[in-house]
Amino acid sequence: MITMRHLHLDKHGIRGISIAESYSASAATSTLAGIIMRNDLLLDGFVFDAIKVTGDDSTDTILKMCRSRCDVSYVITWGSILSRYNIVDVCSISESLNIPVLAISDTHHKDISNTLPPEKLHIYNALPDRHTVHLHTGHTLDVHVSGCTMHETRRLLNRITIQGRIPESIRLARILASSIRQYARV
Repeated sequence: MITMRHLHLDKHGIRGISIAESYSASAATSTLAGIIMRNDLLLDGFVFDAIKVTGDDSTDTILKMCRSRCDVSYVITWGSILSRYNIVDVCSISESLNIPVLAISDTHHKDISNTLPPEKLHIYNALPDRHTVHLHTGHTLDVHVSGCTMHETRRLLNRITIQGRIPESIRLARILASSIRQYARV
């Protein structure tokens, strides 16, 4: 059972790690980039790794990335399914690190859970229910949350989303992951 660990969102210096990926369908691995950002939007570091496309190593790799920084208070991933069915177990990460974990996605993304291979479906079905969060920008996100309340989730996402639908730290992590993947091909 996951205990709720409250986010102290009134503190300006709490840090979170936001992780996004970039991959090519023809590649064997996907590049992960993590941005460590304070909730007052000051950048505090980076972390990188890779996972297997269609693998099952995303949860362990994200745990390793997060453990490289002991001062993070939450984790956000762009998506709960990475690299063609590499499922992020948000509950396992939250329990292991004892911090809240959010897997967010655009509400316009189609639900691909009905296309999951049978061996991955039970992992996806074990994720917490997906909720829709309405942002102050007028956009919405879908989110799987483990380790904090939906009220705290909304407050956090609204605090770190400057414009549009994507939180600033995720936006930067996506750009960085794509740049690293493109650089590696050169």
